[in-house]
Amino acid sequence: MTSVLTLNEMAVTGIFKTPRGYAAMVEATPIKLSYTIYPGEKFFDGQLVAVEENRLVFRKVTKTAPNKFVASVENKPLQQYSMKSQVEGTAPAQGSSERPVQTAANPPAANGVTPVGPAPVMSPLDEMNNQPAETDKGKTKKDTKRPIKVAKNKK
Repeated sequence: MTSVLTLNEMAVTGIFKTPRGYAAMVEATPIKLSYTIYPGEKFFDGQLVAVEENRLVFRKVTKTAPNKFVASVENKPLQQYSMKSQVEGTAPAQGSSERPVQTAANPPAANGVTPVGPAPVMSPLDEMNNQPAETDKGKTKKDTKRPIKVAKNKK
């Protein structure tokens, strides 16, 4: 399920040790659900690389142009709560900001024409990983020649 979340849509709520190694509890802020994630977990625009004591380290992939990607490191710190909310046990996952509810509506089909479904969306991370290997276009003839062996005199 985490492969549809972007790195900006998560808040790190806890880090703990499991038999599989370190793991983190993150909250998907748009849908208010929590997930346990491990290193190697993929997201829409990145991948979890490491779980440290007080932060998560992600490799974020941004598509800049067709077949051009930029990979950068993004750190997500462990969420800090006030002392009062920690003692009370009421530390919120996010501030109490109320957002208006957004609903999506599909327009009705005109004149009996069936609407075409949306094109499948591929994450930048998957797109970068699925790119074909670079060919040897940039090599010159001189680079592709076999080395010449020279006979040496034995003395």
